[in-house]
Amino acid sequence: MNTFKSFPKIKTSFTIEDCYKAIFYEYYFQKKDGNENSSLSLSSDVPFDLTFQKSFLIEDLVQKIINNEKPVFSVERNLLRIDVKEESNLAAQLYSVLRNPVQYFQHPQCDISEHVKSFAKALKSLDIDKIMITGDPNFRHGACGTITEAELLNNLVSEIRVIHQSASTRNRLKKCKVEIDKQYAAAKRLINRLFEIYFSIYVLRFDLEYLSDHASDIDLDQAIADQNQFEGELASNPIFDFIVGHMSKRKYLTEVGYRQQFFFIVAANHLQNGSMLITQLTSLWESITDGKGQLIDARSYPSHFKKLGVGSFSISNKNRLLEDIQFWLKQDKFARLKVSKKYPSHFSISSLPKKPKPVDIQNASLLAINNIDFSLI
Repeated sequence: MNTFKSFPKIKTSFTIEDCYKAIFYEYYFQKKDGNENSSLSLSSDVPFDLTFQKSFLIEDLVQKIINNEKPVFSVERNLLRIDVKEESNLAAQLYSVLRNPVQYFQHPQCDISEHVKSFAKALKSLDIDKIMITGDPNFRHGACGTITEAELLNNLVSEIRVIHQSASTRNRLKKCKVEIDKQYAAAKRLINRLFEIYFSIYVLRFDLEYLSDHASDIDLDQAIADQNQFEGELASNPIFDFIVGHMSKRKYLTEVGYRQQFFFIVAANHLQNGSMLITQLTSLWESITDGKGQLIDARSYPSHFKKLGVGSFSISNKNRLLEDIQFWLKQDKFARLKVSKKYPSHFSISSLPKKPKPVDIQNASLLAINNIDFSLI
């Protein structure tokens, strides 16, 4: 079921809602029946279809709260009455989130948005997660009706702002931003270098993961060892010379274990048989994992976001490729596999190829025009 609004055409600028949509579709996996027929299923890590839409609504709400210093309501008390007046347009959005069970994406293997965490922490610290919100700002809560719902929501908003301004939250936000910026800078260097060498490149996206029967047997150490061996073969085996660059990041789904999302960059002048490329990569991954792994074409998932960054690129549409990669990396701000001292990053990128000689650029440009396999687009 499509839990978000209908998808627009692919665009080159992306919103926070787009990020949550894309993350939602990352949690689909291929499931095979007894006859080896494949179908797509949503991972049990996403307990209900609206999980990420709920997360986005909280994300958007908190963003507005921290960018607005006003209370939600003004409350004036005297001996006879309490006057409540709405002071900002946050009230309706707060009620839309709080009047239903507050649910959002969370998983022991994953780190989530700091904004969503701040919201959840504020709810718990004020015990609002245990209160039935009525939708009436004048309703009185507490054993003796000592606090109005308006005051309760004002306290919640104030607490969210305090948590957001704390040193620990600010440091985590900064650390995440620095890491994503560093990853994007590395990706941009690679793409720019490749366009110094090739007139045209072709980008393919595949997920390397594990079969459901073996997913729970593969720990992070083994998954990283498998990936390192895979990338080592790409770098050293001559049959993969046509893959001139790659980048990837790691996710986790209960059903397929550690999933490595790859961008494979192929020199257009070498791209003559796309099906052979897929066969070679699949054979390599299955060999490394002793038959426990599978390679999935990312375009098979039910989202146009999986088509981003795929296809033929030249210098004329290089910026579109960079924007697609930036969007892919930006999603880690909202949901990502947890890092540790041992594994401080789940992003990987191939080394920069050597700068070419001028004659090599000319030859590569001429070959590229004549050898692109457009059937893969």
